[in-house]
Amino acid sequence: MATYYAGLDLGQSADYTALAVVQNVPTYDLQTSKHSTELHLRHLQRFPLKTPYTDIADQVKSLLSGPPFTTPVISDGRLARPTTELIVDKTGVGVAVTDLLKERHLNHIAVTITGLGQKVNRHGTKTSDA
Repeated sequence: MATYYAGLDLGQSADYTALAVVQNVPTYDLQTSKHSTELHLRHLQRFPLKTPYTDIADQVKSLLSGPPFTTPVISDGRLARPTTELIVDKTGVGVAVTDLLKERHLNHIAVTITGLGQKVNRHGTKTSDA
């Protein structure tokens, strides 16, 4: 099954907002007979400075609502929809933007990222798709 992870780092007026999407790709090594996974970068975007957060939310929704994120794949002999986890840094301006993502019915996980060896905290639960 195709699994994607989308990370959205929200910038403020002097910082860029960035979106990165990686795919978790299963691998198999014939020499060692071991299964593993690799992360492949599938999308990388830096939004122009001062892009309105409503536009960012709309663009993320548009991207994740189309192929390959909605294209069924064969997994274990069955047709299945890929899974996509959207992880959003809600530090600073992120709380307001996560509300915009909820309004657009984007399933996401909001996290707070801190520095200096402190903990990374996960807040809330995933929102449901409509």
